[in-house]
Amino acid sequence: MTKINIKTIVLLMVPFLSSKVLNGDYFTEFIKYEAQPEFSRIVITYETIRGHRGVDHFNGNAKKYEKKNRFHTRGRTGDFREITRVEKMDKQEIKTVIKISPPRGMGMGGAIPNCMINVFCNDVLIHESGIGLNFNTNVNTNKIVIHVEECMTETFTSDEGSGISYNFWNSENFQTPVQFIDDSVQPSMSILSIWVEKDVELLLIDTEGKEDKPAPKKPRRDV
Repeated sequence: MTKINIKTIVLLMVPFLSSKVLNGDYFTEFIKYEAQPEFSRIVITYETIRGHRGVDHFNGNAKKYEKKNRFHTRGRTGDFREITRVEKMDKQEIKTVIKISPPRGMGMGGAIPNCMINVFCNDVLIHESGIGLNFNTNVNTNKIVIHVEECMTETFTSDEGSGISYNFWNSENFQTPVQFIDDSVQPSMSILSIWVEKDVELLLIDTEGKEDKPAPKKPRRDV
């Protein structure tokens, strides 16, 4: 092959390569909240849309999709948002607070949204985590499931050492709300966390022993 032929091939490939570089990855992201009372659960996922048609459609109808509980995470720069959803399931009140900080466009991690999920059962905090990619911890959380009847949450992550985190709480052990003050006393609750990095076919959990109860307070004697 002569040098002229090589130059010709290179020149023919330039428009194709340039279009690929200039187009890049055209995408946007949103958080999807879905209450499923028939299954006694709430599912929260971090979703991605790719391609001009889908992205432009979602961006142009973001407010409409909010009514369907799909919340844009790449909105206007610095437009912090907090969304609250409350559900009544299995005689429990589950309140989910979604906090979205869109990309700031500056500094370390400025191109990534910062999103947090707080879940309360009868006003007691039972779950707190990020959703989506957390730049500081390099943890990518793509799904959170709250199983109300089973008093359990599942957190799905996809990264190094990824897997499913199982968290259990005993709703019978707390009845009073959390007080966010320095000298507050946290209500008692039982929590069990299990981390699974590979597929499991069967998981059995059995309680042993008696329930731990605080020792009774001794009467105070004035001297």
